[in-house]
Amino acid sequence: MNVIYQQLLERNARETTPFLEIHEANRTLLNQVDGHKAKCEGLERKVSELHQQLQNAVIKSPGAKSSAAAAAAALKNETRLRDKLEKVQEELNAKLKAHTDDQAAALKTAKELSNMKDLNTAQEMTISNLREENNRSEKAIEHLENQLADAKSRTHLAEQQYTGLKDTIRSLQEENDTFQKDNRELETRLVSDKGKLVEEMYGLTQLVDGMKSEVDMLRSLKLQEDKRRSWFGKAATPTAESSEESKKKNASKGETNARRWGNFGVVLPSAPKYTVMAHAMDGTCVKYDQSGTNLVATASSDSTVKVWDTNSGTIRATLRGTSGHAIIGCDIGGTLVVGAGSDKTCKVWNLRTERMASTVYALRWRPACHSNLS
Repeated sequence: MNVIYQQLLERNARETTPFLEIHEANRTLLNQVDGHKAKCEGLERKVSELHQQLQNAVIKSPGAKSSAAAAAAALKNETRLRDKLEKVQEELNAKLKAHTDDQAAALKTAKELSNMKDLNTAQEMTISNLREENNRSEKAIEHLENQLADAKSRTHLAEQQYTGLKDTIRSLQEENDTFQKDNRELETRLVSDKGKLVEEMYGLTQLVDGMKSEVDMLRSLKLQEDKRRSWFGKAATPTAESSEESKKKNASKGETNARRWGNFGVVLPSAPKYTVMAHAMDGTCVKYDQSGTNLVATASSDSTVKVWDTNSGTIRATLRGTSGHAIIGCDIGGTLVVGAGSDKTCKVWNLRTERMASTVYALRWRPACHSNLS
């Protein structure tokens, strides 16, 4: 209420203060007009009284001369009074004209005042709208400040989380570097061990081949000795029979050995069980799983290693290497499949997940299938 009362006082001060002098001048003019009206009324009463006195004097005068003198005096007095009355009337008319002009000016001023009041009302409405808009703006600014404070707190929390994540990532990177170093060392050791094993296997293979050649040479020497003895007639009948039996045994062994393949005496089938189109390009290596899973791995120049089931002839997995580089060797054992590519890498896949377990670079690869074929 105090605010409204103060606003009303301010409005009245703005509207009435510029027109106080006009109201005072109007009030003064009205008082003067009232005074002149009262003065005219008094003069008219005085003229009427003089007429009445003149008439009474004419009636009461005994002689004509005295009446004529009285009449002349009355006329003179009346003329003087009339002149005075006309002068007062002229002054009254001038005052009335001035009052009329003042009223016209007052009306014009009142009209201007009304226009100013309308303008002031419009300005007050504009001020009210601006105040409301200012209040809304202040509320919006307060809301934005609250949002800014909330955003700052969230940003601070995010920075703390980011710092924690950076520390965690740094520690994980350090652990990863340690693991990678250990993995590289392990891979290097495995590669060196495998190279040694390959060299040993190669040496053993050469030794076995040498022993086989010596055995063949001894067998040929024995046959030559037997022939030499038979030429000199030292062979008896039981010996001939035993030689025939040995020939039959050797013939049966020869028939059996005709179907054997490799160093381990694997019997080859007389007809293929399945014929599969393994790859779109030429195959480079075939490796049979010796762990008893009945799986065969095939490598090709199309950068893939495929695993087949020998029981059904269906494909079990397709493992992809580096695009554009041929797989020149492969190996399989249990759940692991290895493929050596022309990009100087050896890739190890997990057969269960069909995902790459590791990649060894700059490996000197000698495919196991080549040693089996030798």
